[in-house]
Amino acid sequence: MSRIATGDWDAIVIAGSSFEKIPISQERQEKKLNSDIKNINAALVAAREAGHNVSIKNLQKTLKNKEVQLEKLLASHKKDDLIKFEDLGIDCLFIDEAHKYKNKFIFTKMNNVAGISRAMSQRATDLDMKCEFINEIQGGEKGVIFATGTPISNSMVEMFTMKSYLNRKALR
Repeated sequence: MSRIATGDWDAIVIAGSSFEKIPISQERQEKKLNSDIKNINAALVAAREAGHNVSIKNLQKTLKNKEVQLEKLLASHKKDDLIKFEDLGIDCLFIDEAHKYKNKFIFTKMNNVAGISRAMSQRATDLDMKCEFINEIQGGEKGVIFATGTPISNSMVEMFTMKSYLNRKALR
C-alpha cells in the first residue's frame, strides 16, 4: 500500500481480499453512520406522528443496529491505520465481480416489500464508502466502474444498489 501511495501509477491491480483490508478513515465512517442515524431518527418521528406501529418497531431495530455499529467503530481499531484509502491517490475504481457487493444497507421507510432486505455486509459497506469518496473527487460520476456477469438477478433493489455505487448523484 505504501508503494501505491508514493508512486505515480496509471493503474493498480490488487486482489479483492487486499482491497477490503485498505481502511477508510474513521472520520468518514463516523460521518456516514451519524448521517444514517439522523435519517432513521427523522423517519422514526414521522412514523410516530402517522401512528405506524410496525414501522416504528422496524425503525427502532435499525436505529439500534446503527448505534451499535457506531459504538464499535469508536471503541476499536481493527485495521492498520497507517495508510487510509483516501491517502492512496486513487481517483477511479474498477471492481470485478461486483455482484459480491449487493448486500448494502438501503434505508427505506417501507416495510414488507418483496426484494427490500435489511441484510447488510461489511464488505458492501466498505465499498460504499470508498465509492462515495471516489464519486466526490470525480464530481459525482465516471469514477467507479463495475464488471459482473450477474448485476441484477433477484430484485429492483439490486439495480438501485448498483446504481447507488456508480452514480449516487443521479439517484438524488
